[in-house]
Amino acid sequence: MTASLDAAVASAHADLDAAQHELEDLVRIPSISADPEHFDDVDACARSVADLMREAGLHDVRELRVDGGASVMDDLLQFQADQLGATVQRPTEPETTAIGAAYLAALAEGVLPDLAAVAASWRLDATFEPGTDRTAADAAHATWLRAVERSRAWET
Repeated sequence: MTASLDAAVASAHADLDAAQHELEDLVRIPSISADPEHFDDVDACARSVADLMREAGLHDVRELRVDGGASVMDDLLQFQADQLGATVQRPTEPETTAIGAAYLAALAEGVLPDLAAVAASWRLDATFEPGTDRTAADAAHATWLRAVERSRAWET
């Protein structure tokens, strides 16, 4: 183990909360999807994600927990809630995709006793409820589908 990880594991035995934050800081990776310049691209994919979830058999999605760099964009999460017709929840630590490695290390070193301890560390930061008017959400999705269909004929 590296000296930084050794220090994080050692401090975990004294203060689990402080150790968790130290491990999170070690694996935090900035994401291009959090850059406002890319919002329209990320935004346009939200309904497609919903469609793919339904195609995979997830027809009655009532709640979606999100993470990663894009989850810091409130407008995107509201758009996703509207498109899915489901509640979207963001954790206090948005980079949970990266923190997974730290959790695995903590489990392997005995800092965390089991997966239940990992699940118990999840904390809610914000909730986004879907709007009641489906008209705007459906119109935005129809526009997205037309754009995708037109792009299929492009030559590279």
